[in-house]
Amino acid sequence: MEIFPKYLKSDQRKILATLLILGTFIKLYLALFSPTSADANAFAEFLEHSRQFGSSSLYEFRGSYNNIFNFPPAMIYVIKLLGNLVDVTGLPLKFWLRLLPSLADVGTFILVCGLLRPKRSQFYALALLAFCPISIFINGYEGNVDGLMMFFVVLSVWLVTREKPVWTAGIAFGLSISVKYVPVMFVPVFFFYLPNWKDRIQFFIACGLVFLMGAFPFLIQKPNIVTAVLLGYGSIYGVWGLSNVIINLIGMPQFLHPPYDPIGTHAIVSAILKYLTFGLICALSVWMNSNKKKPDLFIQCGVVVALFLFVTPGFGIQYLVWLVPLVTAARLGINLTYVGMTTIYLILKGPDVFSGSTSESIAMYGCWISTLIAFLGLWYCAREVAFDPRDWKGKKRRIAGKENRIA
Repeated sequence: MEIFPKYLKSDQRKILATLLILGTFIKLYLALFSPTSADANAFAEFLEHSRQFGSSSLYEFRGSYNNIFNFPPAMIYVIKLLGNLVDVTGLPLKFWLRLLPSLADVGTFILVCGLLRPKRSQFYALALLAFCPISIFINGYEGNVDGLMMFFVVLSVWLVTREKPVWTAGIAFGLSISVKYVPVMFVPVFFFYLPNWKDRIQFFIACGLVFLMGAFPFLIQKPNIVTAVLLGYGSIYGVWGLSNVIINLIGMPQFLHPPYDPIGTHAIVSAILKYLTFGLICALSVWMNSNKKKPDLFIQCGVVVALFLFVTPGFGIQYLVWLVPLVTAARLGINLTYVGMTTIYLILKGPDVFSGSTSESIAMYGCWISTLIAFLGLWYCAREVAFDPRDWKGKKRRIAGKENRIA
């Protein structure tokens, strides 16, 4: 597989390669030399707790940030492996945590090169992806595994789009769900995009087997952990988007485990927004695949993520990296808007001196609105493919020509 599209000029390919190498180098430098982050500290606590009290006890443990272990069981093996690498190499856990998504970004870039439709602005979209400030900050510094998760999601999309055996795409999707539960949001899109029941059965059986293999034996020891975490976890409420608007309207929430699990009226609001998000994703998945000419699966996944980011009541800053590869399918201006507004938000939110400031709040709303703009732009791309105006005009011309001949 060629890394870069064939129609890109030689100079453009060299520029993209340079940007990709430079961006990866910066991520690796930050991974090793930048200070530890809250997420990296949380993973260190998970590792230490699992070594002292056993791996299965992680699902009953709350860290110093009052956070639960909300990862699939397969990630326990990954954390233990990274812990062994720390012991052998002497390099800190924060480095190995940041290394995984930083290297995964290279793979995601290569896959996106093969998924984007030929267009004039593709070089600029790929350049923005190769050297993306959002990815540099979140994957190179934050210390979470969302970049690794998105690599497997994009790999699954690439395998389906390239008409590889559908079970291979199911394996890739199962690996993504084994990193985080987040890709469950893509299930309706994949289900309705796949052309027949045979492909659907192969895809989801392969996905389920991979997940179960990674979850063994924890599902036997604690069979309720998946449903409890998947259905019960809601991330941090009130710091983003709609939930923040609602807080400003009806007052500050109280939490069962601050800053998680709102109670009272805000618990009802959170639940409504969760069900609304799921319902809208299902409805859009049906709509996008209702026509014979379906939008690209890559675009559909972008629509789903952008919608989720706009409506979700819970938020973590690492969520913003989910849309980075997918928004490249939109027009360049929309891509630039999302990357630009999100970068400003990350810059203002990163240093503690800006925490909770007015400038950070304004930047948050700007970033949130940019997810709506991304949704509308990607939705327009999906609509343009499914209901191509050129096809409609051509059909009208054919009908008019036929009527003239009859006359």
